[in-house]
Amino acid sequence: MCIAVTADEEQSIEERELTKKLTRLNAEVAKANTELAEAVRLAAETESTAVEAELAAERAKEEAERIQEEIKLKAQLEEKRRQEEIKKMEEVRRMREEEERRAEEARRAKEAEWKRRDLAAEKSHAWEKWPIYEYKIGSDFGCIIRAPPSKFNESDVTCRLIDRLDCPLHFEQHEELVSNIIQIEPTYPDYKLQAAMLVAIPYVSQRSTAASREPVIKAFINGHWKEIETTDTIFDSHKDMKFAQIETPLLTSFAVFTRLKRDYVSVSKRGGKVTSSVDQRITITVPKDAINGKDLMLMEVQPVDTGSVNEIRLRTPACRGLLAASPIIRTSWESSEFQKPLTITIPCPPNPARAKKLAAMRKLKEEKMKNPPKVVIKLPHEEEKEKEEKRKKIEELRQAQKQQQGGQEPEGEVVEKKQARWYMGEYGNNDDDENDHLYLVSGSSSDRWTVIPEVKVIQVKLDLLQFDLDRPLDSFMVLRTRTNVEPDQVAPMAHQLTGFLTQKFAQVILKQRSDDPFDTVLQVVHVSKTDKTLKRLSEEGYDDGPEPSPAVAINEGDVIEVSFRGNVKSTQDEDNLKFVYNSNMESETEFQASEVDRYLQKNFPMFRGVVEVYKKYPVRNSKKLRRRDSTEDMDTTPVETKKELLCELPLTVPKYHVEPNKSPRRAPITIVNDRDPINEQLMRQLAEEMGDEWKTVAYLLNVSKARVQAIQRNVNVYDLPEEDARFDMLMTWLKKMPKATDKVTILSNAFLRCGRGDLAEEIRARDREFRQGQVSR
Repeated sequence: MCIAVTADEEQSIEERELTKKLTRLNAEVAKANTELAEAVRLAAETESTAVEAELAAERAKEEAERIQEEIKLKAQLEEKRRQEEIKKMEEVRRMREEEERRAEEARRAKEAEWKRRDLAAEKSHAWEKWPIYEYKIGSDFGCIIRAPPSKFNESDVTCRLIDRLDCPLHFEQHEELVSNIIQIEPTYPDYKLQAAMLVAIPYVSQRSTAASREPVIKAFINGHWKEIETTDTIFDSHKDMKFAQIETPLLTSFAVFTRLKRDYVSVSKRGGKVTSSVDQRITITVPKDAINGKDLMLMEVQPVDTGSVNEIRLRTPACRGLLAASPIIRTSWESSEFQKPLTITIPCPPNPARAKKLAAMRKLKEEKMKNPPKVVIKLPHEEEKEKEEKRKKIEELRQAQKQQQGGQEPEGEVVEKKQARWYMGEYGNNDDDENDHLYLVSGSSSDRWTVIPEVKVIQVKLDLLQFDLDRPLDSFMVLRTRTNVEPDQVAPMAHQLTGFLTQKFAQVILKQRSDDPFDTVLQVVHVSKTDKTLKRLSEEGYDDGPEPSPAVAINEGDVIEVSFRGNVKSTQDEDNLKFVYNSNMESETEFQASEVDRYLQKNFPMFRGVVEVYKKYPVRNSKKLRRRDSTEDMDTTPVETKKELLCELPLTVPKYHVEPNKSPRRAPITIVNDRDPINEQLMRQLAEEMGDEWKTVAYLLNVSKARVQAIQRNVNVYDLPEEDARFDMLMTWLKKMPKATDKVTILSNAFLRCGRGDLAEEIRARDREFRQGQVSR
């Protein structure tokens, strides 16, 4: 049997086969896509892992570098710390060596001083037969040199003056420069001294401080100023001059200073009494066996005058309770302790209230001695009568007191007594209080003062005190205070007082020559020398200029600088207007004053300005130190220069050296006015009769302020009379008035309002005359 297959069936079979094949292919494609996706995922994971590995490697590398840097930084810090430690140890060692060197130098200087004093009488003065060579520096006296004639000639050396600005000096406490700075140098470069020479330098000395100060010569050696053993000497050819003399083998710079007088004393085990050469009342009594062996003592006395105490009491509120102060005693002992207490006697001014009372009692006693009372001889019955009267008066007084007490104190009541005024309060501040307290204060090398309460100060006389010391003190003094001053307030008083004594109070003097006002001199002098300096400048012709400045605080060696403000200046460079202040030397500068701009200040008869005076001084800036160990020396502290304004003084320069401009030529103006009597002739007459009220009239007449100032300037510049200014003002008003304006009423009202009714009446009278003349025509 044959089965017939149609075309449709064949097509469906083929479609199914194709569908199966397509399905199979799609499955294979899907499988391939799946495999591809898996491959892509694996590739991405592999790439991500590679990136992470790379990042981990970089982080590890950075961590390794950081660790290496930390190790390196720690090593550097450790090395730096070690170097700082080495440097600090080296600094400590250097400081210790420096202290030992200074102590050794001080000990040698002390021994040399004692040896010189012991052998002064026995030493043969061979140099007295040596020739004397005088060296002058221009008109100034330089020095005197003596040397063996066989080894020295006068022409071997020369002497020249050194400017104090070019040679900065270091001043120790209480040191003052009293001579010029001179330099002795060889005439020939290869010359060297064959033997030591004697150099005598003149210096100035004040009578008020001669008893408490002594001269000492310093030489510039190896970059430092060092003291040299110095003696006083005189020369017959210069009896009016004082000389300080040294023996030196060096050719260098020299200068004479003064310092507080020092007493060098050798104290043995047997004890004794040491008396100051400055004040015989200052004594130190050393009992027997108070010192083991032999001790060398150095004593220095700084007087404290009553004027300084009064001045600091007025200037410093913390010292209001200070009444008086003893001299400041500085001592140096080789012993660190005493076996027995030493007795110190020291002067101290008495309480001012007590001193006044004693002075009044002494004066009353002297008056009684000069005018003794008259002796009256009485008869016996007169004496009996006088006694009976006295007895009756006493009895009456007792009866009155009993009655008063009986009336005020009834039975059963207690009357409260009024408490007297608190002694430590109001009365403690009273200047009439005779009571006071005495405190012994001790100072250290760093100027720190402390009260020693265990030491009892006894007043043995009115101005003499006594106390015992059981240990050496670097410095000490006694302060006399009011009774209301607490012990913790005494140490700051001592600190303020010592700081005040180191300062010097000066005044700035600015003067111009009378015949040449441009020649100006500026001086800084001590307040005690102001009157003398003004008199000397007046004799030299410097009479013009402002009054001296108020007293200003200044230290020895401060640099004074001068600058200008306003319309004045110096023809010299301001860098040249500098000088160094020294209380015993001339501290001045001269300059030629001039104006800054000749066209300024035309309204003033002269050019005006201000002279500013500054002082520059070195200070130690502790702020720049990050940290300072206790072992560090203060000398390592950075030093900077501080500039401070002292005062300002006015300075004027005349204008007669400036050629004035020619007076402006005015065009002639003719005012034709036939309506009223206000004309140029009347303006001139009114200007003659007006006074200082003309500016008020100008304001009432609406003349501008600028025009009034221009009129005044022309009058001042061209030296015109004041009448011309008044006339110009009136003409200025008249020129701008229209002809139809009632000028008579305006002008007369202006004079009435400024208080010149007489001129207003005169204007009206002129107007009436003018009107009558017009009618008669």
